[in-house]
Amino acid sequence: MGRVRAFYGNFRKFIRALAYIFANGPDGLRQTTEDAVLNANYIRKGLEGVYDLPYSTPSMHEVVFSEQTAVEEGVRPWTFAKRLIDYGFHPYTTAFPLIVAGALDD
Repeated sequence: MGRVRAFYGNFRKFIRALAYIFANGPDGLRQTTEDAVLNANYIRKGLEGVYDLPYSTPSMHEVVFSEQTAVEEGVRPWTFAKRLIDYGFHPYTTAFPLIVAGALDD
């Protein structure tokens, strides 16, 4: 493989991605992608009346809600994420400032 230098970026990240691709193969990657789209749209339909949905386009692999409704109830996104951890769930991404301020992302 040769010498790895800092300017090549996070090399371990690329090795992990390549190993994931090889482990799943073409059919596994397709199934994983289809599952991600299905899950994002399922969550979207289940929560679109509960949380503010800033975009009306169908979800591809993720759905992003804004914090507007939660803040009106006195809950910040990171508080909600920490509570999910208390119940044993992996929390969503709480910061996408370039997409939606105070994002609630699956």
